Amino acid sequence: LWSSVNDLLHQMRDQYFPEALKILDYLPEAHSHGIDLTSSTPAMIAISAAMASIISKEWVYRITAKVGDKYNSQVIIANAWHHRTDALSSVIAVIGVGASAALGIPWMDTIAGLVVGGMVGKTAIAITKESILDLTDAQVEGSTRKQIKGIIESVNGVLHFHRLRIRKMGPFYALDMHIVVDPLISVSAAHQIAERVRWAIQDQMEEVTDVLVHVDPNEDAELHHNNDDRRYELATMKGSVHHEHSKEYLQRPQDEILSEVKEIVAANSKVGEITHFTCHYLNSRLFVEMEVTMSSDLKIKEATAIGKMLQADIHKSIHDIHYIDIHLEILQPKPSESGNESE
Repeated sequence: LWSSVNDLLHQMRDQYFPEALKILDYLPEAHSHGIDLTSSTPAMIAISAAMASIISKEWVYRITAKVGDKYNSQVIIANAWHHRTDALSSVIAVIGVGASAALGIPWMDTIAGLVVGGMVGKTAIAITKESILDLTDAQVEGSTRKQIKGIIESVNGVLHFHRLRIRKMGPFYALDMHIVVDPLISVSAAHQIAERVRWAIQDQMEEVTDVLVHVDPNEDAELHHNNDDRRYELATMKGSVHHEHSKEYLQRPQDEILSEVKEIVAANSKVGEITHFTCHYLNSRLFVEMEVTMSSDLKIKEATAIGKMLQADIHKSIHDIHYIDIHLEILQPKPSESGNESE
């Protein structure tokens, strides 16, 4: 590049500014090819060599780029662009040498050298930028992200997703994301959905080596509850709901809630035992589903009234619970007891 700049300045000085650019005599000499390209014979030799370089380098570029794309290797792709730059440089050289020979302007070859130097610098900057982005875990955009989104959305059970991050690790990708599922399904069912997402991505994209799926409940789901906002305020004032990070609310764990509910159930002689108990933490509120046993001697109307009374007692005593859904399990009489009755 310095050689081209030095030659251009000297030629311009000799032809147009002999006095103004005398300072060039004090600059270090640059290497020069020393060939008079205004002559037809050297020009034809240079053009023939450049044409051969264009054909061979472009052929090598296409083969190398194909391999680089196949293995998604930035090193191989960078090497391919090295060959493409050589081919483009030869194109500029043909133009420069041809113009010098045809028009008799020797500094056209120097201009061509400057253009080639600029092209090499531009390619180097582009490759360096790509490598820096890979090293700094820059997010991947374009067709790769679009393909991954399509795969996630196609998995049954995924309501929607967010916080998708795609990072390059050499020729491979590492992903992590949050998927949103039905808030009332079991933990194992939610885990199965997450596994289906992971396997679907890795099955369709061999370049993806690591997938981390975080499961979130759908907090926009419309659940059957009493919309008693005052209960939430009471729970907050009592310290049952803990404010953290100004956005998230951490509520008491299920075992603590269950322990208090058991005490209330034990105080009611008409209610048996708790056979099923599940807490759902949604929108900073606590929803509870539970099943309790009752004697088969009770009529349906009586059992329903006892269930409602139990629900009211739990709401009155435990302000954490925004809504509780109680299912009644009527105990069947033992076979021996039914046999005695028949006799």
